[in-house]
Parts: sequence; structure tokens; C-alpha cells
Amino acid sequence: PMKYSQDVDWNKTFFEQINELWRKIPLPNIISINNVNSYYNNFTKDSRDCYLNVSILKCENLAYTYRSDKSRDSLDSAFIADCELCYEVIDTNLCNKVFFSRYAENCINSIFLLNCRNISNSIACVNLFNKSYCILNKQYSKEEYDELMPKIISHMG
Repeated sequence: PMKYSQDVDWNKTFFEQINELWRKIPLPNIISINNVNSYYNNFTKDSRDCYLNVSILKCENLAYTYRSDKSRDSLDSAFIADCELCYEVIDTNLCNKVFFSRYAENCINSIFLLNCRNISNSIACVNLFNKSYCILNKQYSKEEYDELMPKIISHMG
């Protein structure tokens, strides 16, 4: 703790000096209740194996996420609930294996969705509901989709 110490500077006010000190020292979790193996989280409760999150409840294996309820194994997300294996999703609920999406609900194994509901195995769809095997909102058969998918992925990288 002494590495954060500082000498009193009589030319500065007490509040200026305490503010400098507060900015230098690492702070413990703020409102962390009943968490296990979870560090650098703020406003968290009943979570396990979480790192650097804010405002999460009953989550597991979550990192760099803001506002999440009952989600697990996800990263870099915000405003999610009941999501699993998601990455870079925002305002998303009840999703599994969804990536780079926003306003998705009850979607599975999809990427680049915007305002989609009940979608599975789809890529780059907008305002789509109750569909599967779609690319750019165009419906494909499972076989066509399975054939196109590797080609699309290879062109992404």
C-alpha cells in the first residue's frame, strides 16, 4: 500500500489531494454480493467466474459486459438476458451462439442480426421473424445454406 502514498502538499487543498489519491489506488468491487471467483465487477450479485462487468445478476463466465441477467459464457455485450455463448451483442434476450447483433430475441447460431426474432442459422439479416437458414434476408434450404456458409466465412477473414 505504500507505493500509493504521497507527501502532503501544503499548496493544495485537502480535497484536491484526496482526489489525486483516489485516482491512483485500485478500488475493490462496489456492491458485490454472493459472487464466487469474480473480480473487478461492480454492482454484481450471485455470479460466478466473472471479470470486469458492471451490473450483472446470476451470471457465469462473463467478461466485459454491462447489464446482464442470467447469462453465461459471453463476452463484450450490453443489456443481455438469458444469453449463452454470445459475443458483441446489445439489447439481446434468450439467444445462443449469436454474434455481432443488436435487438435479437430467441435467436440461435446466427451472426450480424438487427431486430430479429426467432431466427436460427442465419447471417446478416434485418427485421426478420420466425425464419431459418437465411442470408441477407433471403431464405435458403438447409443444404444450400450449409454449402454457402463456408464460402462466406472464408471471405470474411
